[in-house]
Amino acid sequence: MFSPLFVLLLLAGYTTALFLLARWAEARSEAGRSVTDRPMVYALSLATYCTSWTFYGSVGKAVDSGLYFLTIYIGPTICAALWWVLLRKLVRIKSSFHVASIADILAARYGKSHRIAALATTVAFLGSVPYVALQLKSVISTFTLLAGGPEGRAGGLLLGSMGPLVVVFMIVYTIVLGVRRMDPTDRHPGMVVTVTAEAVIKLIALLAVGVFAVWGLHGGPGDLLANLPPDAAARVMTLGAAGATPYATPYVTWAGYLVLAMSAILFLPHQFHLAVVENADERHILTASWAFPLYLLLINLFVVPIALAGLSAGMDPAQADTFVLGLPLAGGQRALALLVFLGGFSAAMGMVMVSAMTNAVMLTNHVLLPVIDRVPALSGLKRRLLECRWGAVAFLILASYWFELAVGESYILVNIGIIAFGAVLQFAPALLGGIFWRGGTRAGAMAGLSAGTLLWAHTMLLPALSRGGHVWAAPLREGLLGLSLLKPEALFGLSGLDPVAHSVFWTLLFNGGLYVLVSLFTRQSPEEAAVLEEFVGLPEAAGRRAGPLAEDVVVLSEKRRLLEEPLREYMPRDQARAIINDSVRTLRLAGRPRISVTALAALYAEVEKAFSGVVGAAAAHKALSRAGVFTPEETQALSDAYGGMLARMRITPDEMVRRIDYHMERERLLTLHAEELKVTLRLREQEIVERKRAEEALRTAEENYRSIFMNAPEGIFQLSPEGRLLSANPAMARILGYASPEELMEQAADLSQRLFAFPLGFEKLMRDLGSKGAVEGMEFAARTKDGSLIWCSIIARAVRGEDGTTARIEGLLADVTEKKRAVEELRESETRIRALFNATSDSVILMDTEGRILAINEHGASRRGLKPEDMAGKYIYDHLPPNAAETRRLQIQEAVRTGSPRTFEEERAGFHYSITVYPVMDSDGAARQLASFSRDITAQRESEATILRMNESLEERVRVRTRQLEAANDELKGALEQLTSAHRQLVESEKMASLGGLVAGVAHEINTPVGIGVTAASHLEAKTREMLADYRAGAVKRASLEAYLAVCDESTRMILSNLKRAAELIRSFKQVAVDRSTEERRRFRLRAYLDEVLLSLRPHLKKTEHEVAIICDPELVLDSYPGALSQIVTNLVMNSLLHAFEPGEAGRIVISAARLDDGRVQLIYVDNGRGIAPENLDKIFEPFYTTRRGRGGTGLGLHILYNLVTQTLGGSVRCESAPQKGTTFTILLPQGTSEA
Repeated sequence: MFSPLFVLLLLAGYTTALFLLARWAEARSEAGRSVTDRPMVYALSLATYCTSWTFYGSVGKAVDSGLYFLTIYIGPTICAALWWVLLRKLVRIKSSFHVASIADILAARYGKSHRIAALATTVAFLGSVPYVALQLKSVISTFTLLAGGPEGRAGGLLLGSMGPLVVVFMIVYTIVLGVRRMDPTDRHPGMVVTVTAEAVIKLIALLAVGVFAVWGLHGGPGDLLANLPPDAAARVMTLGAAGATPYATPYVTWAGYLVLAMSAILFLPHQFHLAVVENADERHILTASWAFPLYLLLINLFVVPIALAGLSAGMDPAQADTFVLGLPLAGGQRALALLVFLGGFSAAMGMVMVSAMTNAVMLTNHVLLPVIDRVPALSGLKRRLLECRWGAVAFLILASYWFELAVGESYILVNIGIIAFGAVLQFAPALLGGIFWRGGTRAGAMAGLSAGTLLWAHTMLLPALSRGGHVWAAPLREGLLGLSLLKPEALFGLSGLDPVAHSVFWTLLFNGGLYVLVSLFTRQSPEEAAVLEEFVGLPEAAGRRAGPLAEDVVVLSEKRRLLEEPLREYMPRDQARAIINDSVRTLRLAGRPRISVTALAALYAEVEKAFSGVVGAAAAHKALSRAGVFTPEETQALSDAYGGMLARMRITPDEMVRRIDYHMERERLLTLHAEELKVTLRLREQEIVERKRAEEALRTAEENYRSIFMNAPEGIFQLSPEGRLLSANPAMARILGYASPEELMEQAADLSQRLFAFPLGFEKLMRDLGSKGAVEGMEFAARTKDGSLIWCSIIARAVRGEDGTTARIEGLLADVTEKKRAVEELRESETRIRALFNATSDSVILMDTEGRILAINEHGASRRGLKPEDMAGKYIYDHLPPNAAETRRLQIQEAVRTGSPRTFEEERAGFHYSITVYPVMDSDGAARQLASFSRDITAQRESEATILRMNESLEERVRVRTRQLEAANDELKGALEQLTSAHRQLVESEKMASLGGLVAGVAHEINTPVGIGVTAASHLEAKTREMLADYRAGAVKRASLEAYLAVCDESTRMILSNLKRAAELIRSFKQVAVDRSTEERRRFRLRAYLDEVLLSLRPHLKKTEHEVAIICDPELVLDSYPGALSQIVTNLVMNSLLHAFEPGEAGRIVISAARLDDGRVQLIYVDNGRGIAPENLDKIFEPFYTTRRGRGGTGLGLHILYNLVTQTLGGSVRCESAPQKGTTFTILLPQGTSEA
């Protein structure tokens, strides 16, 4: 795990790097060297489609529902095959009408309709909210997982604030990279390069996790599959109809998901922007058509292995969305976990940035601006459109964050994304019908889009909100208004379908149906008819505009002023003039004071197209219409110009339309012919490239073959049918003892005579080749250059001529001399082993796991009066009494089950046998055979019985001695208790300080007899354990018994005499003995307890100028005796106050504590006082040793400290000091002190 602060700093560094990359790309673009004008950059930018849904959610969907997560990627792959027709047409329409969003293109197609644009904006916004929420959910949840989980200790404040922090960050980042210009149809090289880099990073991260899951956590795919839980493969690898397995998916669900994915790849607002608006060259579409599906294949390559690895690791299937990050964390791969987190963040950030930007443009152009036009009080906002778009970005991301809080916990990542896909599916009928069907009308588009959106909200959005608990759940159970026919997931009684397929069916049925039906019964407006050909005609038709045809009668400067006025309502004067100047230059009207009416119409259309990029097609059309650019006279002149054209041509309008259609058809045929020529040329170029590749491959193959021929370890040769050597490689010459193939062919060309040591070998080779056509593994004796014999193995085949006769012989020759020698040695080894097998005096049996005898030695067979061949193939149980047979069966089964040897005893006919059964394991670790060793231990058991009788008398003598020792030990125990009591009283009472010297001497005197007694008792105890071990093992001998009795006699005499001496010394000092108290053991925080101890010493410390500091982790917990620790610290402090400093001197005392790697706790006490002289350093822990006797010191403080550390607390203490250098005490304590 990582601290939240570290993860935030990592994100800050990563996003800073992306920002610098974006600035670099923009600088290159401004210098005319744009990096985004490359087809691969365009193709990779489309990979923004692979959001956190792909990065995390695909694994979750695979675990939840099997392989139908692939539909989300199969759909775009199918759609990519149609991009050269569909996407190219959209790009050309974009260039012609200067559209900036999917709402713009719909409004432009259907008569610049505000209502269509507003409805499309609403649908796009409603679809984007759950999709952006999905990205926020993934970033927040993975941050929580990486930073210690929701219950982690570290960074609680940051962890709890992660959601708002992510929201603020994404708002700022989107504004900086995507919404800082007024004209969003200007390309955004910085943003495109950023999402391209993020596409590469998330691909690398996901592939790295896949490699780690397969080869890091397991030994490869085979090992991964071998360690799966029982149902894991069925859960993840499901593919088929409902009911095939518990996790199978109906085919109709596949169809529903495919339809959603095919529409989402182009109709999601951010995908439309990247694919259409950001396209710099329509030829880039050809590269994207194959590169993007390849990217989808690579990024999904390890989805199934990661899912299987997570299930194999025992992770919760309900949390499968976290497998991608959880596997590196569980495997201890911290660097990989950080890379994965950055990959997931990249997947989310790219989508959020582009989607928020495109939605902000649509919201301001098609929702806010119409409101401003209707509310005069808001007119000032027209000059603040950029700031309004910033607010729209914030509004979208905040709404998405609310949706994530409302619904996120009830849906996995993939399910949230499907809601967005269902929303943008509603664009399909109106948009596709608008560019491919001439009959589509504004009313049909409005009816279909409205109905589809309402049904999407009812069948998909409402269930999601209901499950999140934020709208009432009754409609989900009972139907809207209590009508069962209006159940969101069983609409009109249609049940049994997956909720997604159910929603797709009804929304497309009503949306597409109403679009077609209403369009058939309504008529197109003039505005629709004016642009129909540019939308529905050939892609080449888009963008064509008529040039000026009439006389120059219009004052250009006046019209520039009229065109500028509506633009200045929405932008500064400089930007408005820039749009008009660009339009004038585009039409080559610069420098002309007057222009024709038709040129004015072209200029008007060009300015409207450019203005549409700022405020949308509908708003631009409405604003310019109010400007009065055309006077009534100019309008009539324009009409007269076109009428004059018809009059001069002396044709009717219908004839003109027919001729135009003819020329358009002719142009279409010429265009198609040109395209066919391009295709033919491309095929010829591909054919040339493929031919060059084939030649290169042939050359490479020849080089590879020659390399194999020259470097192969086996001999490679060609022979004539007569046995003459035609060619040979160096290995062939080396095997036969020649320096080179040339020498071999010169000196031993006739291999029938020189190679085969015996002529029959060559004859057999030719005979087999003639009958079989090939020889494999034929071994023969060969003669080398020096005449020595070697064994060779040959693999050869006869190459037939057209007449069927042998033309030549090709083959491989290998030296198998060492192999033959090894086989012979193995045979000899087997003979020796068999001799040992039969020579042993034990019964040895080799059997299978069922008890069938495979081999038995002669002794084992003769014990039963049989021969080995008589018992082979029969069951061992047939040669045992029933009880023994059952025991043997159970032991054999246990050995097979555990894979461990089993040793047991059997008694048959008055004989005792020790039997050991050894399992013989195969390469898989399973028992396949068993080896049984049976030894006659009857004589051993009789000897043990004899020794047992001897031991009975010995035990009585030991019991007598033991009673004597117990009595002596009781007396010793009493004496020691009295001594301990006296020592405790001395410690606790300063009144006994005057007895220091005397008691120290007495303690020394007592220590000697007590030490001798303890040594003797320890020696006696050790010898007793040895004797008992020998007795239990049946190995007691007379000599060892006599030695033990001598030790008992000597040890008891020593113990008794020294105990009597110690008791006499102690009795004389009973008046100084006191009871010794003990403290309770418990767990406590060390830092807090040290503070309490110092607080109790404040009356002593405040009389001095000394500074006392504690360095200790507040969370360090110790399981020990706090009373003993308090006494230790108190003694150390008082010792410093008494001995370390001169009166009035200001010193420093530091107490530090820390946990070591081995779990122990180290306590270090340091003062900077006068230190301890070297000659006194070794004596400081001795009782009653002091350098200030009579001046307040008793000499017991450090002695007590030493006893408390080493005995009560089970630790160790050492002291380091030098004169005038201060003193350091280092105490090592176990984290949990053993019970005293």
